[in-house]
Amino acid sequence: MLAVAYGLFFSFSVFLVPLVAEFGWSRGLTAGAMSVSTVVQGILAPVTGVFVDRFGPRRVILVGAVLLSGAFVLGAAIETPWQLYLYTGVVGATGLVGLGWVPMGVLVSRWFRERRGRATGIAYTQGGKALHAAARRETILSAGAIGSPQILQLSGIGPGPLLQQHGIPVVHELPVGENLQDHLQLRMAFRVTGVQTLNTMLHSWPAKVKMALEYAFRRTGPLTMPPSQIGAFAKSDPAQATPNLEYHVQPISLDRFGVPPHPFPAFTASVCNLRPTARGHVRITSADPRAYPAIAPNYLSTAADRAVAAASIRLTRRIVNESAALRPYRPEEFMPGPQFQSEDELVQAAGQIGTTIFHPVGTCKMGRDDDATAVVDAQLRVRGIAGLRVIDASVMPTITSGNTNAPTIMIAERGSRLVRAA
Repeated sequence: MLAVAYGLFFSFSVFLVPLVAEFGWSRGLTAGAMSVSTVVQGILAPVTGVFVDRFGPRRVILVGAVLLSGAFVLGAAIETPWQLYLYTGVVGATGLVGLGWVPMGVLVSRWFRERRGRATGIAYTQGGKALHAAARRETILSAGAIGSPQILQLSGIGPGPLLQQHGIPVVHELPVGENLQDHLQLRMAFRVTGVQTLNTMLHSWPAKVKMALEYAFRRTGPLTMPPSQIGAFAKSDPAQATPNLEYHVQPISLDRFGVPPHPFPAFTASVCNLRPTARGHVRITSADPRAYPAIAPNYLSTAADRAVAAASIRLTRRIVNESAALRPYRPEEFMPGPQFQSEDELVQAAGQIGTTIFHPVGTCKMGRDDDATAVVDAQLRVRGIAGLRVIDASVMPTITSGNTNAPTIMIAERGSRLVRAA
């Protein structure tokens, strides 16, 4: 009860103001609400360590267990001023809770000061100053399938030739950054008539005002919609034992992310291959942590993936053109366009309309001790380095046949148990 009361008090009196200042009223209040929705399941023996993600490093003492999509808590300042607020970030439901001092505007330059093969903390910069944070127990890396391999490589853990190319001493050679997998979505678009879509609504100021008022007073309307309104699983061909395609359908269309929608009514039928055979990589391009890594997903680089892509476009056309429900709206394909018909043309079209669906995984692959392609073991510990774990989507050996959010939360839940049991 004391832990619950403590959490409630700080959620309202300390965390809410910084959350609102950082994220704005809407997201700040949402995060504040999340911070008081926790249920403390027990008090643990304090465990200290360093946790780093896009917010930077912090020293943590884990004091409780909760069901919260968030991360870590009670921390102590290490050499720099820290900003205090409850962190409800992107790592998923970790099963751990407390209070946290979070440094803002930091850049992790490398993971640890190595001592007898053990990770002892991290080096980072803040405000132009080179600093470090020490961990007495463990250092946990949760920077994602792009950030985690980059930080490991900068720390001297990765492919030897790559590290030597950039003048980084090899601390431990592992295939960090290899095995990159992602779901490539093919964004087919169809023009329709006799129905309104978000395309026309977003090009009309009266319609946008109406959407805002409807949400403000009724909490209904387009502003309550998720990114995709229809989802479906299908087989690219009957020989598939289980569905290998996933659809995301939206009442909007655009040439690419970040540009305005088309000025006419249309919808997008996005379809992705759930079990790609292509494997890519993430590799640093410099020893400078500010330099972006090279991300090469190698989409459509295998014959199997090209065949599935062509079959996906054909199946989508058949669903749209033969659907009695859509017939009154006379759908007309304009992305990629009906002129693409042959196998080679469809593969070319897939390359033109294909883009990531933001499911990168696999670059710090989990595997058995006899698996030469594995970076972490079954306990999520980096092989050959004591006191260092990776807990994020990068540990997946193979991409899941569906969205990766829930599996990543599961990894975080499992990882939190492994840390507590250590």
